[in-house]
Amino acid sequence: DEAPHCRFLKLEDEPTPPKLSLVHAANPRVEVFGGSGGMWYLEELRRGAIGIMTGFGVPEILVEIYHRWSEGDQAGATETFYRYCPLIRFENQPGLSLTIRKHIYALRGAIASPHTRQPAPTLDPGSQADLMDLLTRLNLLPSKM
Repeated sequence: DEAPHCRFLKLEDEPTPPKLSLVHAANPRVEVFGGSGGMWYLEELRRGAIGIMTGFGVPEILVEIYHRWSEGDQAGATETFYRYCPLIRFENQPGLSLTIRKHIYALRGAIASPHTRQPAPTLDPGSQADLMDLLTRLNLLPSKM
């Protein structure tokens, strides 16, 4: 109310779902975007979020969730979210999220190298193996690999 021109909020201060409800209760005109790497995307949509602004190595998954939800297919949006939730969780490891995301981008051919600048860590062999296992099980690797 003190800033009438402020209509949008990117909410990433966890826990986001209950805070989103509080924002809407305080001012229903504020439109809220989720973030936090998509960790709470489904719950944020359920609480009235209008979308998401986040980094993620396979953004078309988030787009699919949004389209299904906005077209009234909450069951399909939920199914898609739950299918890919292990990858969302894995990518959101504190301190490793950008490194993991760049590995995904490189594997998908979006960038030439997964190199990250310091102080970002490199991805250890065990985490690389875990990532490849997830991408393989979720059928997200390019066919040429």
